[in-house]
Amino acid sequence: MDLIRSLGEHPFTHGDFRESDPDGRGREVKIVGRYAVSWWADHAAKEIKVTNIQLADNRD
Repeated sequence: MDLIRSLGEHPFTHGDFRESDPDGRGREVKIVGRYAVSWWADHAAKEIKVTNIQLADNRD
């Protein structure tokens, strides 16, 4: 949750890497502990769109 709050305060934050969604929109991806968090900034609406939170590594 700290990352998500931080994105609200700093919407131009870069992730650890970028990937494209099926529509071709670039998403930032940040590894936080065991999770990968994906988002994109909708600057026109002044919103951060968190699109996915999943385990970063499926190995146990």
